Amino acid sequence: MQQSCTSIKSRDQQPLHISFCAFFGLQVLIRLIKVKKLDQKERMISSTA
Repeated sequence: MQQSCTSIKSRDQQPLHISFCAFFGLQVLIRLIKVKKLDQKERMISSTA
């Protein structure tokens, strides 16, 4: 049995655990995308200034 994030004690907690992992994973991806967009904007502003 594979373990991701933390160990699962009971089968009832498994869907909740998976949803938490997916939620936090998505938040990290969204933050990375936002940072990349900001970097591109700053490069455009600094190149024109």
